[in-house]
Amino acid sequence: MTIAAKDCKAPVICSIQGDKACIEMKTPVNGMTSFSVESNDGTSDPYKDDSGNHRLLYEFLDFIETVNTGNYEHMRELLKASCTVSKVMETARKDAGIIFPADTAEL
Repeated sequence: MTIAAKDCKAPVICSIQGDKACIEMKTPVNGMTSFSVESNDGTSDPYKDDSGNHRLLYEFLDFIETVNTGNYEHMRELLKASCTVSKVMETARKDAGIIFPADTAEL
């Protein structure tokens, strides 16, 4: 389960739980630079990314490669995924009763 509120000062702790251990993150997942593997035997293995790279570096590199190679099929797949996410988000917003003026404006 994920719970998030931008106006809350609660500590951020996320975990992925398994049978033998869990992965614990004490930072927001979208900006994670460290985590630890907490084993059931009590041992803890910390991991930290000290590269200093932007968190979207791999997406930037994929975008550059896609454009430079002219991989239009990949571009279409990404666009289709983006459109699907946008439709789901818009439906959820409207289902929650959040209506923007543009939703009712005549075009």
